[in-house]
Amino acid sequence: MATETVEFELDNRKLKSFVRLALFSEASRAGLKRTDISRMVFDGETVSQNVYAAYFAKTNEILANEFGLELRELPKSNSSVKTYVLANRLSTMDRSAAGLQSDDSAFLGLAALTLALIYVHGSKVRD
Repeated sequence: MATETVEFELDNRKLKSFVRLALFSEASRAGLKRTDISRMVFDGETVSQNVYAAYFAKTNEILANEFGLELRELPKSNSSVKTYVLANRLSTMDRSAAGLQSDDSAFLGLAALTLALIYVHGSKVRD
Protein backbone atom coordinates (compact mmCIF):
# COMPACT_ATOMS: atom_id res chain seq x y z
CA MET A 1 0.00 0.00 0.00
CA ALA A 2 1.57 3.29 -1.11
CA THR A 3 1.29 6.34 1.07
CA GLU A 4 0.68 9.75 -0.42
CA THR A 5 3.23 12.45 0.26
CA VAL A 6 2.19 15.98 1.01
CA GLU A 7 3.57 18.14 -1.79
CA PHE A 8 2.80 21.51 -0.23
CA GLU A 9 4.00 23.41 2.79
CA LEU A 10 1.53 24.00 5.59
CA ASP A 11 0.93 27.69 6.31
CA ASN A 12 1.80 28.38 9.95
CA ARG A 13 -0.76 31.21 10.13
CA LYS A 14 -3.55 28.88 9.00
CA LEU A 15 -2.45 26.23 11.49
CA LYS A 16 -2.58 28.74 14.35
CA SER A 17 -5.98 29.94 13.15
CA PHE A 18 -7.23 26.34 13.10
CA VAL A 19 -5.94 25.69 16.64
CA ARG A 20 -7.39 28.98 17.89
CA LEU A 21 -10.75 28.23 16.27
CA ALA A 22 -10.86 24.76 17.85
CA LEU A 23 -10.02 26.11 21.32
CA PHE A 24 -12.48 28.98 21.21
CA SER A 25 -15.29 26.86 19.77
CA GLU A 26 -14.83 24.59 22.78
CA ALA A 27 -14.84 27.58 25.13
CA SER A 28 -18.19 28.67 23.67
CA ARG A 29 -19.46 25.05 23.89
CA ALA A 30 -20.36 25.05 20.21
CA GLY A 31 -19.43 22.28 17.84
CA LEU A 32 -16.96 23.13 15.12
CA LYS A 33 -18.39 22.57 11.65
CA ARG A 34 -16.26 21.89 8.61
CA THR A 35 -17.94 24.80 6.84
CA ASP A 36 -16.79 27.11 9.68
CA ILE A 37 -13.25 25.76 9.34
CA SER A 38 -13.27 26.44 5.60
CA ARG A 39 -14.64 29.92 6.08
CA MET A 40 -12.47 31.02 9.02
CA VAL A 41 -9.20 29.17 8.42
CA PHE A 42 -9.04 28.95 4.64
CA ASP A 43 -10.85 32.26 4.00
CA GLY A 44 -13.59 30.50 2.05
CA GLU A 45 -11.16 28.93 -0.44
CA THR A 46 -11.99 25.52 -1.77
CA VAL A 47 -9.27 23.17 -0.57
CA SER A 48 -8.74 19.56 -1.60
CA GLN A 49 -9.44 16.71 0.79
CA ASN A 50 -5.68 16.00 1.02
CA VAL A 51 -4.87 19.58 2.03
CA TYR A 52 -7.71 19.65 4.58
CA ALA A 53 -6.62 16.29 6.00
CA ALA A 54 -3.01 17.50 6.35
CA TYR A 55 -4.10 20.65 8.22
CA PHE A 56 -6.51 18.64 10.37
CA ALA A 57 -3.80 16.12 11.30
CA LYS A 58 -1.24 18.81 12.12
CA THR A 59 -3.81 20.75 14.16
CA ASN A 60 -4.61 17.60 16.14
CA GLU A 61 -0.88 17.04 16.68
CA ILE A 62 -0.48 20.58 18.07
CA LEU A 63 -3.59 20.23 20.25
CA ALA A 64 -2.33 16.90 21.61
CA ASN A 65 1.23 18.05 22.29
CA GLU A 66 0.40 21.48 23.73
CA PHE A 67 -2.96 20.95 25.43
CA GLY A 68 -3.64 17.22 25.71
CA LEU A 69 -6.74 17.62 23.52
CA GLU A 70 -7.90 16.32 20.16
CA LEU A 71 -10.64 17.12 17.68
CA ARG A 72 -13.13 14.28 17.31
CA GLU A 73 -15.97 14.01 14.86
CA LEU A 74 -19.43 13.85 16.37
CA PRO A 75 -21.56 10.93 15.24
CA LYS A 76 -23.55 11.75 12.11
CA SER A 77 -26.74 13.67 12.65
CA ASN A 78 -29.41 14.59 10.13
CA SER A 79 -27.01 17.13 8.64
CA SER A 80 -24.44 16.12 6.05
CA VAL A 81 -21.94 18.63 7.51
CA LYS A 82 -19.23 17.13 9.70
CA THR A 83 -19.08 18.56 13.21
CA TYR A 84 -16.12 18.28 15.58
CA VAL A 85 -15.61 18.78 19.31
CA LEU A 86 -12.49 18.88 21.46
CA ALA A 87 -11.90 15.87 23.66
CA ASN A 88 -9.43 15.36 26.47
CA ARG A 89 -6.64 12.90 25.56
CA LEU A 90 -5.07 12.80 29.01
CA SER A 91 -5.71 9.76 31.11
CA THR A 92 -6.90 10.18 34.69
CA MET A 93 -3.43 9.23 35.89
CA ASP A 94 -1.79 11.90 33.71
CA ARG A 95 -4.24 14.53 34.93
CA SER A 96 -3.62 13.72 38.57
CA ALA A 97 0.17 13.67 38.02
CA ALA A 98 -0.12 17.18 36.56
CA GLY A 99 -2.15 18.32 39.57
CA LEU A 100 -5.42 18.55 37.65
CA GLN A 101 -8.47 17.15 39.33
CA SER A 102 -10.56 15.25 36.80
CA ASP A 103 -13.89 16.25 38.35
CA ASP A 104 -13.27 20.02 38.39
CA SER A 105 -14.52 21.08 34.95
CA ALA A 106 -14.42 24.82 35.73
CA PHE A 107 -10.74 24.62 36.63
CA LEU A 108 -9.94 22.55 33.54
CA GLY A 109 -11.79 25.03 31.32
CA LEU A 110 -9.93 27.98 32.82
CA ALA A 111 -6.60 26.16 32.49
CA ALA A 112 -7.32 25.29 28.84
CA LEU A 113 -8.28 28.89 28.06
CA THR A 114 -5.11 30.22 29.73
CA LEU A 115 -2.92 27.78 27.85
CA ALA A 116 -4.70 28.64 24.60
CA LEU A 117 -4.02 32.34 25.06
CA ILE A 118 -0.35 31.64 25.81
CA TYR A 119 -0.06 29.44 22.72
CA VAL A 120 -1.82 31.91 20.43
CA HIS A 121 0.59 34.65 21.49
CA GLY A 122 3.69 32.70 20.45
CA SER A 123 4.15 30.81 23.75
CA LYS A 124 5.12 34.06 25.49
CA VAL A 125 3.51 35.87 28.38
CA ARG A 126 4.24 39.49 29.22
CA ASP A 127 4.40 40.67 32.83
